[in-house]
Amino acid sequence: LSPVCLGSLRRAASINAEYMGNDKSRFAYDGLKRQRLDKPMVKKGDGYEPITWPEVFDILKSVMLRVRGSEMKAIAGDLVDVEGLVALKDLMNRLGCSNLESRQDSSVLSPGLRSNYISNTGLNSLEEADLVLLVGTNPRMEAPLLNARLRRASIQGTKVASIGPLADLTYQVQHLGDSNEILLQIAEGRHTRA
Repeated sequence: LSPVCLGSLRRAASINAEYMGNDKSRFAYDGLKRQRLDKPMVKKGDGYEPITWPEVFDILKSVMLRVRGSEMKAIAGDLVDVEGLVALKDLMNRLGCSNLESRQDSSVLSPGLRSNYISNTGLNSLEEADLVLLVGTNPRMEAPLLNARLRRASIQGTKVASIGPLADLTYQVQHLGDSNEILLQIAEGRHTRA
């Protein structure tokens, strides 16, 4: 790495081992497969012409002000980060829109119960866990920082088990199956992992 690249790294051990200090570094992997939008463009005729970000926001504002909030919808993909989701939700709520969706698999998760979406264990505490149970998730795709911490914890002796689709997480995982019945067995103490 050049001194310039090294200078952009910032240590934040309580979050992750090597924090990438900017979006360009964080999303560099994506450039290997697909192009990321780095310059906004607007369709003109058969092609696209570059415009500035202030022009983009002026266009968005003019279009959004012509539509009632109840007629708007916001849909977020599977790999959107939480900060982006909250920013989108806040924007849409301020515009009077409550038609929000981020569940691409139609799962039902009540946002009214905080324990449904928080993790009570910090990332830096994972290495102290005896066992981590992953349910219906692929942290390698959905939460790379979490996956890196789980990998480190696994190397240090933490057992990792999963319920849901098989996935290559880059460390040893005991796959318990792909059924809700397994969760019930664990909760009732009838499973070998209970």
